[in-house]
Amino acid sequence: MNMHGCIRNKQIGIRMKQVWRGLMRKYLHLLVIILIFLTGCLKDNNQYVTKFVPIGVPQGNETKYELDLKMDSEGLFKINAKINIKNTSQEEWNSLVFYFIPNMFTNKNSANVTSTSTVDIKSVNVNNRNINYSLKEDNLSISLREKLKPNDTVKVNISYSLTLPEEGFRFTKYGSNYHLAQWYPMVPTYRNGWNKEIYQFKGESYHTPFSDFELTYEVPSGYTVVTSSGDDPFPSENHKKISINKAKELFVAILKKPLMEEYVSGDLSIRIFSSNKNKEQVKNILKIAREATKYFEENIGDYPHNQLDIVIEGVGMEYPGIITIGAIEGSHPLGLKQLEQMVVHEIAHQWFYGVVSNDPFHDPWIDEGITNMATSIFLYRDKTPADLQKMRDTFSKYPLPVDLSLNEYGKRYNTYVYGKASAMLESTLIDIKGEDGPIKFLSTYYSLYSYKEVNTKEILRFMKYYLKLKDNSAFDKWVSNKYLNYK
Repeated sequence: MNMHGCIRNKQIGIRMKQVWRGLMRKYLHLLVIILIFLTGCLKDNNQYVTKFVPIGVPQGNETKYELDLKMDSEGLFKINAKINIKNTSQEEWNSLVFYFIPNMFTNKNSANVTSTSTVDIKSVNVNNRNINYSLKEDNLSISLREKLKPNDTVKVNISYSLTLPEEGFRFTKYGSNYHLAQWYPMVPTYRNGWNKEIYQFKGESYHTPFSDFELTYEVPSGYTVVTSSGDDPFPSENHKKISINKAKELFVAILKKPLMEEYVSGDLSIRIFSSNKNKEQVKNILKIAREATKYFEENIGDYPHNQLDIVIEGVGMEYPGIITIGAIEGSHPLGLKQLEQMVVHEIAHQWFYGVVSNDPFHDPWIDEGITNMATSIFLYRDKTPADLQKMRDTFSKYPLPVDLSLNEYGKRYNTYVYGKASAMLESTLIDIKGEDGPIKFLSTYYSLYSYKEVNTKEILRFMKYYLKLKDNSAFDKWVSNKYLNYK
């Protein structure tokens, strides 16, 4: 080959390399775009929700509790609470505020309790220095000697004793059994001041951030201790230390020689505690609990604890890792079908309250409406379009929106927060996304907002994006105008 041919071939080779590099740059750029798109997506049952970033409501603090609980044979509890509070807000703090709910059941504050509680605060100190405090109803406040700056931590130590009332509201005793609900000084969330409202004897008027707990307890022989921890043996020890992290609160039930039935599947233990010998009732409750937990795990997300404890006693109520069932507030004990519905509802709260949080005073409809919808999806999977229309018609006649605060509904609280909220949510999702729209929504919502707090504005922002809505007309029959005037 002559020199001219060699030069030309070399030029062609160089040109081919340039073309190849250009193509590689082009397709590499395209590949990067595809990867960015995919990594910015959340796969939700064969569809993609893209470019949505969940915005949780800031807690304002990070709190760790070290609680020491001693019970004597007469039902007197001696408690020492060491509480480390980190200021994660953008403001300096002049004071600390706690919920101290046991004080609401003393003779001074509760006229509706058969046998009131007693509360005796022995000492309060901050950073190892005794300090004055103020206790009014359930509000325990402490003025700080020095302002607490953002990212600084304060150590609080409160020693006190108490007894439990009879016929209290969750914080109560039933014969020889003790239900310690909201029994320790509880730190509220903080935003533009301490987010604490006046205690209400209905719903949940307390709101706490996700926190870490260590509990050391000592009880007389013959008692079983059941807590929010996933490490409660049966029969329990009289003296033990347990812990739980990222929990909204810590519930403790101290039960006198209870009967226990257990079902174990993999790492999950479901336990039923009762004081009666109604084996058929226990069998049915255990069956519905197994089925509901399995369904929610398969369709929404993993159950967040190792144990699910069900105490058949008291009013229906959810706590992290444990629920109580037996009656609706102010009513007589329930029949089997009503109990089963209550079991499913309180179990669903383990996902929607226990992991996805909201303020139950200002936004009670969020967790109650979503939980009721989850309950409805599970129990009534054969709903027809006619059933859905009937449900919608039933609640559309109630004129108020679903997003009012706890104290704004009067006697219609349950109708709106449980009934209308869940009916409007479910029907809206089915109208736009089809029959399986509600359960797919719950799965995506749970994955996005786990261990975050959601408010009304945020959940509507997500729903509008998820449902691909161009305006807010889908909400205008059940949500306040103040939330419909933003794009």
